[in-house]
Amino acid sequence: MLISGINADDLAAAREVASKALGNELIFTEFDSYSPKRHRVRVQVRDIDGPGARRHSYSYYLGYAKAPRRSRCACGHAYGMLMVAIYERAPEARIETALITYRDAGDFLLHYEDALYRNVGSRMMPIAYADECTCETDDIGTDTIEEWRLGVAEMPSVENTATVAR
Repeated sequence: MLISGINADDLAAAREVASKALGNELIFTEFDSYSPKRHRVRVQVRDIDGPGARRHSYSYYLGYAKAPRRSRCACGHAYGMLMVAIYERAPEARIETALITYRDAGDFLLHYEDALYRNVGSRMMPIAYADECTCETDDIGTDTIEEWRLGVAEMPSVENTATVAR
């Protein structure tokens, strides 16, 4: 994952916040800095059976394995919680993953669910990326960055329109 627009100290702080929110420690197995505000990271979880650990269940569904294969790779929810923590510190950061690129916090809020529900199985046996993990819920807690939501149309109501007294 390539992250631009945040320094290394803020990125480490975001990892700590995301680890506490997830309930499982996130680990940067690779951390290369190309410049003070551009980094390449790879994320894993400490506890293989804890929340945020990715499962690989395609062979299990086909009947070739007795259980889904466990992995230390972080799931989509763990990545999402890390990205929320990054956008809390740097709302204009750019994050490039293998699945999708987010230009800023507003773009992340509009498109993060697209990545979670992307097919990681096959055409004959589709499996959503959000279903390949040990997380109990699909909620990643974006309420801390909701004020950065840009470009979302809202229907007029009494709360968001001004009235003019005559």
